Amino acid sequence: MQTVELNESSDNIDVINKNLTNAIISTAECCIPVTRPGRKKIKHPPLPYWNENCSKAAYERNYARNKLRKKRTEENAVNYRSLKGQAQRIIKNAASELYWHSYCETLNRTSNLSAVWNMAKKMNGVVPQQK
Repeated sequence: MQTVELNESSDNIDVINKNLTNAIISTAECCIPVTRPGRKKIKHPPLPYWNENCSKAAYERNYARNKLRKKRTEENAVNYRSLKGQAQRIIKNAASELYWHSYCETLNRTSNLSAVWNMAKKMNGVVPQQK
């Protein structure tokens, strides 16, 4: 930490301004954390069955929803309801048929039950607690 004396004997205001500016910048560099631009923080852990088709369907559904919010017309409402149903079917299909059935086929009588329950929780979007 630097100290700045504003009551210098120098009459030159530029020197005082330069010293004050340097002190503020050096203090800011020490105290303010640096963030990296462009880094996305994951709000929640991804669902294990989520794939590119799910992302595309959710994007199209959300686009139609935003369009409906901006301009409430019958055409936008019908389009949103249609895309909402399609997205629900795609996500449900990915969860049940594509992922869950293939996971259940790998289970046998010696499978660890805690791992099975943790997978069931992940499928529901619940993060299992760590001990």
